[in-house]
Amino acid sequence: KNTVHQRRNGRRGKSKKKFSRITIPFNQPDPNEKITQYDFFMAASSGKLKTVRKYLDDGGDVNTKDTCKRTALHRAALYEQEEIVKLLLERGAKVNSSDKLSNTPLHWACRGTNLEVVRSLLKHNAKINTKDMLLNGPLHVATRVGFVECVDYLLECGANLNDRDSEGDTPIHDAVRLGRPKVVRTLVLHGANMEMKNKTGKTAVDMVQAWYNNTKQALAMAEAERERKGL
Repeated sequence: KNTVHQRRNGRRGKSKKKFSRITIPFNQPDPNEKITQYDFFMAASSGKLKTVRKYLDDGGDVNTKDTCKRTALHRAALYEQEEIVKLLLERGAKVNSSDKLSNTPLHWACRGTNLEVVRSLLKHNAKINTKDMLLNGPLHVATRVGFVECVDYLLECGANLNDRDSEGDTPIHDAVRLGRPKVVRTLVLHGANMEMKNKTGKTAVDMVQAWYNNTKQALAMAEAERERKGL
């Protein structure tokens, strides 16, 4: 018993091994590892600034394109990576590069919510009235997603207020059709032409009236159905 007791005490008296915690630095690319084009694109999309910088420092092409002809600048603009957008522009990224659908980084930036990205692109001479394959300009894009601050800023910078897309729709047509009241107000205050007709012969006011009539009819039909069912 004494021997067992002594052994137990001996084990209790021994100090436990201490294991040091290994800390892996966040966003630290391996200095000996080559950054691939895929890694570069993913880093631009996800905000890994050091990975993007290493790719460029190692001689990577800042204007390399994927299968859709999009550059890292397209991706960074879409995902609102402000610091990466600035770095790419400083390193010579082509601000007006077009993808397969003729979208430029400015088109993609107008789909987001970061006005600083839009500002950076315009400061580097992004074409404000550039068109995609469906003749949509950046103002059309910002209008459709309801990016009010961007709409206002683009107009202040000289965007074509009454620009037409392939359907003949102007931004005010888009804002009315998609139910963007704040954008409608902004466009009207900037002087949008409410009398311009699209290819179907409709003005923005016509579209408002059509929406009202369709909604009124739908409500009347729903009420009649309720009465028929005795609800």
